[in-house]
Amino acid sequence: MSKRTSAGAKAVKTEDVVVDKQTTLLSEETGHFSLIRALHLADLITELNGLCGVLSIFSSMRYMAGAPGELGNLWAALVFMPLGLFFDFFDGKVARWRRKSSLMGQELDSLADLISFGVSPAAAAFAIGFRTPADHLILAFFVLCGLTRLARFNVTVANVPKDATGKSAYFEGTPIPTTLSIVGLMAYWVGQGWVHGELPLGTLLTGSLGEFHPVLGLFVIAIKVAPRQHPPIPRHSTTQHNKMAEDTPELPLPDRGATLVMRVMPDDNSCLFRAFAAAVLPGDDLSMLELRSLVASQIQEDPDVYTKVVLDNREPDDYCRWIQTEEAWGGAIELAILSKHFNVEVCSIDVQSLRIDRFNEGAPIRCILVYSGIHYDTIVQSPSDPPHTIADNPPELDKRVWDSYDDDILVKAQQL
Repeated sequence: MSKRTSAGAKAVKTEDVVVDKQTTLLSEETGHFSLIRALHLADLITELNGLCGVLSIFSSMRYMAGAPGELGNLWAALVFMPLGLFFDFFDGKVARWRRKSSLMGQELDSLADLISFGVSPAAAAFAIGFRTPADHLILAFFVLCGLTRLARFNVTVANVPKDATGKSAYFEGTPIPTTLSIVGLMAYWVGQGWVHGELPLGTLLTGSLGEFHPVLGLFVIAIKVAPRQHPPIPRHSTTQHNKMAEDTPELPLPDRGATLVMRVMPDDNSCLFRAFAAAVLPGDDLSMLELRSLVASQIQEDPDVYTKVVLDNREPDDYCRWIQTEEAWGGAIELAILSKHFNVEVCSIDVQSLRIDRFNEGAPIRCILVYSGIHYDTIVQSPSDPPHTIADNPPELDKRVWDSYDDDILVKAQQL
């Protein structure tokens, strides 16, 4: 759906809106410092979190390269991790104070957390003396669990409610508090001199290939008890959707052995993304989240193209936060970005005027959307039996895209 009057009324030429990313980044106007200029103050503080994690790892390595009794570098490795936590909390404070955040900041935060609260504790544990092959597998499991959680968060972040600064309202990332509790425990062991052969609880299966330190079970527990909240999943009325489906228009296509039919999208503020996904990405349950994130990422990466003027008088960062919320509709800007990214021509038929607005015109294939002024649906070709007046086959058999030179299907779609 779109709060803009229509896809056509606000439409801009695709070639004017979407340009080759590499050309933009390497242009003289953009320069070689565009990456640095794209960072907000909060992002720079997030980088300090990552720096603490890297220095912690280096300190663990320096300890292993020296004498086991010289614990200075080991203490440094342990201290850098809570210092990283300070920066992790502080970047959020700065973002809220300055009311600025970015998609790059979200990615930086996840990556910095993985280094500081995933890899760094594992490296410190290895340095302390957890060095059997089985220990390696347990520590690797700990790190990979953190990596997987963060990856899952990053692909679902578009559907997670945000506050005014774009910060996710639901936590689903690396278990920071429990990780630092383990760091505190390791610091206690170091203070007591319980390192290397003096580690608590000793080893099990000693002398075998499966020898391991049972105390490493704390790392597994830390992963299992990490706080996690599930964002509410919007549920939409099937009654309204079924009623709309009953009135679905159909047009016989006897020469194609099929019926042209409009597949009705749910009225859930994501109808544009659903209509596009139904045509181009059928069967992808995460496509709504991915498409919203894709649009926001493209806008962030091409600041010289997606200016406040282009983005309906919104600041780019504000627009990116908005388009990733459930309340945000979509329109010409989103269709231009998606059509270019997936190399497909999108033909949007305005129901009121029968005008066809084309996005990424000239692509090898095209899909057809229907725009009512407040809602988007998808037109498909469903195989059917003579006289082809009823599309009674399941949607899985639909033909959703056509060759771009097939103008006859556009004429039929307008008749529909």
